[in-house]
Amino acid sequence: MMQEWIVGVIVAAAFLAVVRRYMPKVWRRALRIRLELLARRLGWERLARRLAGSDEAAACSDGCSSCGGCGTDDAQPVTDERFVIKLKTVK
Repeated sequence: MMQEWIVGVIVAAAFLAVVRRYMPKVWRRALRIRLELLARRLGWERLARRLAGSDEAAACSDGCSSCGGCGTDDAQPVTDERFVIKLKTVK
């Protein structure tokens, strides 16, 4: 019986980790706001302050293009010879 509970906790933790990783940023923000309001209603001020102050910093890996590092800069094309693949055309 205890093994089933342990496996259930592990599966729930894995599920939460996947949901946290792949949930869209807007949904995560909305969920955090709702959890903050619920914590305030229940009188859990410490948790509410923690949820309110947990604004996530933009990272280049989240794909939201908020950092500006994901896009290309058309004003400065890449001129480095390492990235140029020279093709030989055969007629």
